[in-house]
Amino acid sequence: MEQRDFKDLLGMLNSQSTLFLMDQKILKPYAVPGTMTYSKYRTKIIKDQSGNEVMRIDYDPTTGSSGKGLLGKLQQMAVGLLNFKVGDLDGNYLYSVRADSFMTTTHHFHIFDGEESDEKYSAVHKMMNLAKESLVVSSNDGTPVLTTEYRGYRKFIELKDGSGVPVGELHAPIVSMRDRWQLNFNGDCDRSLALVMVAIMSELGQR
Repeated sequence: MEQRDFKDLLGMLNSQSTLFLMDQKILKPYAVPGTMTYSKYRTKIIKDQSGNEVMRIDYDPTTGSSGKGLLGKLQQMAVGLLNFKVGDLDGNYLYSVRADSFMTTTHHFHIFDGEESDEKYSAVHKMMNLAKESLVVSSNDGTPVLTTEYRGYRKFIELKDGSGVPVGELHAPIVSMRDRWQLNFNGDCDRSLALVMVAIMSELGQR
């Protein structure tokens, strides 16, 4: 996809006061000789405030960093469960997000462009005391862009910009087999990065 098309897509997203993200189970992973195929395992669909499908998030559990032996392979698969791509409905990707750690209280993520040739942002998710969690998306120089703190059981999550000014509210189910998020924006922020944050929180909430 050409860059000007992404600009149109981002412009459309940033004009929306409400976005919806819905988890769609497509096909469970199935085994084939020598490997595990996760093609079309699951995806998340993003809808605009009019209910039109505008973007998708595809997960890729096959790309975690691999260690040695059975434990390494299990860790590869587990880390990979947090890897995903954000793009349009035709499979052209705006972001590729890669997890850097697993089974820790702090998870680091790298947010690349769709071709994974340029790291655009980073994200850090922390699990704290009393079921509290935080997630911060930062630019390459470490400046926070979007932040949030919330309870792990989820329901209502306030989204803030890097200066701590509230710019949106994320609504999520407490318990659900299928995630259904509503993102309400009341300030200036990059909606595409808010979608990345929701995708991270959604997966970590199911761990």
